[in-house]
Amino acid sequence: MPLVASKKPLNATYRSDLTGPTRVRYAEKVRLCDNEDPFMLRPGTDGDVDLFPEISYGDILNYLVFSANFLTLEEMKAFKATEAHNYFTSGWVKSTPPK
Repeated sequence: MPLVASKKPLNATYRSDLTGPTRVRYAEKVRLCDNEDPFMLRPGTDGDVDLFPEISYGDILNYLVFSANFLTLEEMKAFKATEAHNYFTSGWVKSTPPK
């Protein structure tokens, strides 16, 4: 069943609820995404996987291992303990629409 487009953003107040270094780090991440705040996206606007950028395993490795992050290589190998994996397997992630 296709998603129905919503006029309401996913979480419009997320950025304003952040404080201190968390807000600065979030602003840096949004800047890396062409200033496209993911919480301002509307669910169901587009689900065409052809719109996703082309990436390789090397791109993922470079991003996860060699970029500045808050997880060590050992922690990433234990990915099932991470919050993101738990969200995905518990059903919180329904779809991954491109921008």
